[in-house]
Amino acid sequence: ALALTVAWTFWAGKDVGWDVYNHQLYLPFSLISGRYVADLFAAGPQSYQNPLGYLPFYAMVRAEWPSWAVGCLLALIHGLAVWPLHGLAVEIWGLDRSAKWARHLAIAASFIAPIFLLVAGTTSVDPICGVLVLASLAAVITGRPDVTKMGLGGAALGLSIAIKPTNLVFALAVASVVLIRWALVQTTARGVVAFVAGMFGMAVVGAGYWSAWLWATFDSPLFPLFNQFF
Repeated sequence: ALALTVAWTFWAGKDVGWDVYNHQLYLPFSLISGRYVADLFAAGPQSYQNPLGYLPFYAMVRAEWPSWAVGCLLALIHGLAVWPLHGLAVEIWGLDRSAKWARHLAIAASFIAPIFLLVAGTTSVDPICGVLVLASLAAVITGRPDVTKMGLGGAALGLSIAIKPTNLVFALAVASVVLIRWALVQTTARGVVAFVAGMFGMAVVGAGYWSAWLWATFDSPLFPLFNQFF
């Protein structure tokens, strides 16, 4: 799966969209250089997105990695989705040999989905967030989750929210799974608390500084979103 994701990235070619230079490189640059306190909407409304998820890409560019190496590493990160996907497939079909092809076809279908191929090996933060969300779902749905596993699952989800707040929609979905498992006595109250604590804790660690600066500067921790409420 990792090799095929890298091969697809090479075939698709270099990511040279508008966002690469005017948004995804600008955000971490503005944070590290301190320009974010002086520039005003330099990259449009996206100027105030949390730069956290773009720091690895920016570090590779600053280190003058060739574009093929950058694409390979980003593709390998995206390809890590095979790990939680395999766990989910085993949970659904089991490890019986007769279900082997069902598991393999399910994982293959995930890897040829247009939404996966569209961003594989690109500088978007969606591949990183996708792996984190899938890891969170796998942590709470596979086997009998213990407290540590539930906490790590919540932390993975919280990090994805810190990187991109729209991942809150997945928080609702995964949290529903957690509550259903609790209602079916498939996890404990301590596991639910560990999941919630991990999610909120990592969201604060990942986005707390940036949201605090937005609030101090614009009176809104989500600026320029939801200004009608702040």
